[in-house]
Amino acid sequence: MLELFERYRNVTALIAAVGLQLILLGYQVRRDDDMTMLRSWTVGAVLPLERGLHLSFDSVSSVWRNYVWLVGAREENAGMRRELDVLRLQNQELRREMERSSRREQLVGYQSEIESETVIAEVISVGASRDSREVFVDRGQRDRVRPGMAVLTPEGIVGKVQASYPRAALVLLINDADAAVGVVLGGSRVRGVMKGRGGVECFVDYVSREVEVEVGERIYTSGDDRIFPKGLPVGEVVRLAEGGAFQSIWVRPYARLDRLDDVLIVSSGVHQQLPASPLPQTPGALMPLPPPDAEAFISSGPAFPGLPAESQLNEANKLKRRYRAVAEAQGMRIGVAELGDPAPDFNSSPTPALEPLPVDEAATPAPAQ
Repeated sequence: MLELFERYRNVTALIAAVGLQLILLGYQVRRDDDMTMLRSWTVGAVLPLERGLHLSFDSVSSVWRNYVWLVGAREENAGMRRELDVLRLQNQELRREMERSSRREQLVGYQSEIESETVIAEVISVGASRDSREVFVDRGQRDRVRPGMAVLTPEGIVGKVQASYPRAALVLLINDADAAVGVVLGGSRVRGVMKGRGGVECFVDYVSREVEVEVGERIYTSGDDRIFPKGLPVGEVVRLAEGGAFQSIWVRPYARLDRLDDVLIVSSGVHQQLPASPLPQTPGALMPLPPPDAEAFISSGPAFPGLPAESQLNEANKLKRRYRAVAEAQGMRIGVAELGDPAPDFNSSPTPALEPLPVDEAATPAPAQ
């Protein structure tokens, strides 16, 4: 190294002298913006290095934040999401249990109100046929459920047991096309047969056109079908249509047949009386009678006090007064003539002026001739 320096000593001294001269020149010379050339050269030399170091630091920091540091955060976020999903499922399950408990409480309360013996059952599936209206319940032969038993809810009747299996039973709903229920109108107490149509509404047949039926009238079971006990709520009349010999009455069932969850199966039915029809209430306040009309009162009874007698005469009294004036003009008095006296000529006009009659006589109607 020393040999190399000794060999190029003159060149090295020259380069050092030129560099020093350039440094002194850069320090003394200034640009237009009053910045020295040395400062400008220094900034220009250092800036690329600083920019490279900054980019390298940003790259390393980004890799740390997005890959190294977030590995634990991502795992924690995934764990929190799994926990949130579990809590949501538990919340839904608790909500279903609360709704089920509320329905069961309502069913138990209705069981204590009716006289029929019932068994609580839960709907587990619907019928396989698209056109039929059937559901399966979780009660069957082991629970002494037999075909023909009525099925209902606190809102109204649902259907009847079509078939019974060891652990389940098939229920035919009342809106099925093959279903029929004996019903009675709540207002007129007229009996009919309600048939299903496969839709939301049912049809009541065999009600005479002379029977007055109103929209909104309640329908109850009549017990004539020997399946549903008498007096159970069925639905209400929603519309009336023109028919043939009988009325066309459309009824919407009270029970939500498309949203059945828990039902009651009647194991031993007891008929009950229909609810009493509401009677019209008697008026609690009556206004006094209006004042009598003057002309009508004069023609039918005593005179008004304070009114002139002339204004109180009806046609019969006026005619009676004229006949009396004609007879007096001819020298006769009505009611005092003797046998053989000539009758007065009532076709002639009376000559004396008509005098007003007494009030009591003017107000008294003349007897029929």
